[in-house]
Amino acid sequence: MIMVNPPDSESIDNYLLDPEPAQGKEVRETLSKRSDILQAVADEPLTKPQLIDIVDVSRSTIDRGIKSLESVDCVENRGGDYTATTKGEFALDEYLRYKKNTNSIDEGGDILNYLGNDVEMSKNFLRNMTVHSRNPHVPDAVLEYSNELLQSATRLTGLAPVALTSYPNLINNEIEERGMSVELVMEDSVLNSLQDLKGDVLSDLCADEDVDLYIYENSLPYAMWIMQHDDGETAGITVYHNGAVQGILSNDSPEAVDWAKDVCMEYRDQSIYFAEKI
Repeated sequence: MIMVNPPDSESIDNYLLDPEPAQGKEVRETLSKRSDILQAVADEPLTKPQLIDIVDVSRSTIDRGIKSLESVDCVENRGGDYTATTKGEFALDEYLRYKKNTNSIDEGGDILNYLGNDVEMSKNFLRNMTVHSRNPHVPDAVLEYSNELLQSATRLTGLAPVALTSYPNLINNEIEERGMSVELVMEDSVLNSLQDLKGDVLSDLCADEDVDLYIYENSLPYAMWIMQHDDGETAGITVYHNGAVQGILSNDSPEAVDWAKDVCMEYRDQSIYFAEKI
């Protein structure tokens, strides 16, 4: 089960005690059926005939929808024009946000399931997450997204439970061409494998004063990365299964990036600086 960080202990306690609290239930049920009407009158005051044309439903459906929305104080009648109340606007915003987030999670369901049991995932990362699914016929093509970000990044921070043999060369090229700085935490077995396969390139990386490599002697939860650019930052998780890329989850919101930075820092602080081990 993927563990989603709760916003605070009190809210999770309330959820466990009452997973479907009565307060707000009627509003949720109404919005699940009548959000199209509420969204229409939130944009501008409308009469019922106008709503019939805009929402494209029958008069009886509009009548029932308006009645339901009025009963939960989300819509009010102003001289024949129906408009969203302040409560209705707030409720609509939250509902649309919830709908968008659950759509993202649903879209990333197959990829998320590859993360394994008890993986910690922040709501801030799941919220407005972008899912990059692999093409089963060209599975590595999904990496073009992160590779393009790498080509304009000024700094790369990340966790590496696995590594493709092309990565040391890609990273080294960006360091040499643009002076990108790097901080990576790798599993011990990954670093040992790269030493065997790409020893010369790894030596070049270690010799660069802007490159810091760390060894984590246990298992890392995911292949996480943060790429910093002149115009912002993007956090991502490249999801692998049995050594093959399954997809990429990314988010460039400040809250998602901050969470990813905290995770990387947590594992870095539990790791051994590579120079100290050699």
